[in-house]
Amino acid sequence: MTEHIGRRGAILANASRVMSVAPQTDLTTAAAVRKALTRNMMGHNYGVYCEVPNEKYRVYAVRTQKNVLQVRVSSGWIEPKRVFVEG
Repeated sequence: MTEHIGRRGAILANASRVMSVAPQTDLTTAAAVRKALTRNMMGHNYGVYCEVPNEKYRVYAVRTQKNVLQVRVSSGWIEPKRVFVEG
């Protein structure tokens, strides 16, 4: 019985390193991001996210400034390295 608990504890300890199993689709245009955000509000995907070096944020809005894609995250407007939708 202790072996089972130990193995389960090891699985739980490594759970934080597990990546999301939902499929990710890259979004390259502001229109595609807006459409994904609208679909998310209707419950059709798991959310729209962006990546900057070493960080991942949830996206709330999108805009372009001088043909540069910017997204609104909890801390303000940023220029992401990658924008994607999960699910």
